[in-house]
Amino acid sequence: MVRGYAGLLSFKADRGMEFQEVSSKVISELSSVFQKISASQIENFTDAVIKAKSIFTAGTGREVLSSCALAMRLMHLGKTVHWM
Repeated sequence: MVRGYAGLLSFKADRGMEFQEVSSKVISELSSVFQKISASQIENFTDAVIKAKSIFTAGTGREVLSSCALAMRLMHLGKTVHWM
């Protein structure tokens, strides 16, 4: 395996088309998820966050990173957040 900048260039040359296909798929899937969320759901969520005295977040597996990131952003907004 080639590492460093040369490895990156090799990866880009070998995987350029694959990257375009994968990134298009990711964007398509995210778009379909966002279309399923209504404005009222977003309003209800934001109202609940604003009114909450403290918020508990948890996650397992890959969700750990997402729950931790959400907890940090809520703390930056001045919320009391408990993360597990």
